[in-house]
Amino acid sequence: MDGVYLALTKQCPLVCEHCSTNSHPLATSSPDEESLLKFVKSFQYFPPKIIFLTGGEPFLLPSLIRSICKESHRFGSHVVCITGLFFAKGEDIPSDIFDSIKYLDHLMVSIDIFHEKQLGRANIFKVLHKIRNEGIDISIAALGYGGDDPYLKDLIKYVRVQFNDEVPIFVNSINPIGRAQDLNYPEYYGSIMATADHRSYSNIEGCKMASWPTVAFDGIIVNCCNEFVIDGPRPSHLVLGNIKNTDWSSVRKKVLHDTIIKAIRLVGPKETAKRSDSDLCEGYCSTCISLENVKDLEDKIRPWVQTPGMNFLDEYLKRYYYDNVKFSTDIFSELIYLGTK
Repeated sequence: MDGVYLALTKQCPLVCEHCSTNSHPLATSSPDEESLLKFVKSFQYFPPKIIFLTGGEPFLLPSLIRSICKESHRFGSHVVCITGLFFAKGEDIPSDIFDSIKYLDHLMVSIDIFHEKQLGRANIFKVLHKIRNEGIDISIAALGYGGDDPYLKDLIKYVRVQFNDEVPIFVNSINPIGRAQDLNYPEYYGSIMATADHRSYSNIEGCKMASWPTVAFDGIIVNCCNEFVIDGPRPSHLVLGNIKNTDWSSVRKKVLHDTIIKAIRLVGPKETAKRSDSDLCEGYCSTCISLENVKDLEDKIRPWVQTPGMNFLDEYLKRYYYDNVKFSTDIFSELIYLGTK
């Protein structure tokens, strides 16, 4: 378990039609800063390799970003932050924000047709070039309607030319989560558009969303980075604690050794339900949520989870999979390696 997500705020100056977190300018949800920094300081005993800052828009809290970076760098963790680049609207990058960017180990920038509508492509790339000229490592998180999306193809080509294939591009598809539920999806996308519940998961498939813990907007720590779990209601078996009274050692111990979490991580919720002799027959994520209602679930699956075969699978996946998951659309997955050769 080499990473953790910290959701710094649900507030965002932009109002993107596809926003999975339902972020907006008037949102107020945000973890208590003092408790969050106390939680970050507890990383020193078993430091995660990556601390990933998300939102909303994290750069509404530039001083908090700097504080997290200072603490994290003391024990060797790297800090990554994703931004919608709202400040590209201005003539220049605000000094407070630019100072915070310089503290980061990596900056990931969301670009899609919805961000471009509000900011303009020229403004976005003017800012990106300025950031790169300071020697700051960046990548692009591109979002669109799958491999046939003409906008997405054009954006990828544009990014590659602008940065001479030196900037990685993570390409993902829009899913009907948050405000994106109300989008008018193009006909060619209809055949592949799906929520997590209706993708072609097999019965035995470990959950990659359960590999890194997430601090939600209210400070609750969950073992899932899907928005509908982050926003709640949250099933008890995915709750790891609260930053006000939980340290990283406790979170790490539960993620690695909790019987139910281990089963979901290794083989997924459907196989976990099957092994508990429950009659759940819902979608992938719905089955996970509904596991909360299975009586004596932990007792039923413990003998199976503790078998040598499951322990071997856990060790194998830790080494070769958990921290090498490609969160990118398969057809574009090689683009994440741009700039690494």
